[in-house]
Amino acid sequence: MSWAAARRGAALAIAAGLALYSIAQVTAEGSAQGRIVRRAILESGADAVKGLPFFSPNAIPTLTGAYELEQASQNASSGLAPNAPTLRLWYTRETVVLGSDWKSFELGEGRAYILSVGGKEVLALRADRYTLFFEPDTATGAARLGDEKTKAFIRAFSRKFLSFFENAASEAELSFPAYVDY
Repeated sequence: MSWAAARRGAALAIAAGLALYSIAQVTAEGSAQGRIVRRAILESGADAVKGLPFFSPNAIPTLTGAYELEQASQNASSGLAPNAPTLRLWYTRETVVLGSDWKSFELGEGRAYILSVGGKEVLALRADRYTLFFEPDTATGAARLGDEKTKAFIRAFSRKFLSFFENAASEAELSFPAYVDY
């Protein structure tokens, strides 16, 4: 075995160990606080698109993606449950006007608003320099914006996304977290 191959192998072993340690820490912290730790996985995105689908036709620049939410797990390393619900999301830096149809929504942090149209719900979470939108995928059906697990994901996502936003040197470098523990 060459020296370079041995170094690569050692680096991979260290990275795997750190990943396992990270999962163990999250699980231990969740257990110590008496809560179940769940993990949402980025299923698709972040894709740059034009237009927010729940506004009249528009060309608002956005990033979009989808997270598969874990239904129930005792720890973050257990993987996703079959038929886990999906939550679609959009990010925009553009100022958007939320009309009178958008109602204030209790989320525990931030300025949150909800829009209910035709049996669908969309949640807007305003931050200082951007807005995030969340919409349950009706095909998977199980995620509801009023559900405490979904609210916990949205709060955890918004905290984690803020660090991605603040550390991106440009819009082209902005992305969504690969996973979110909540």
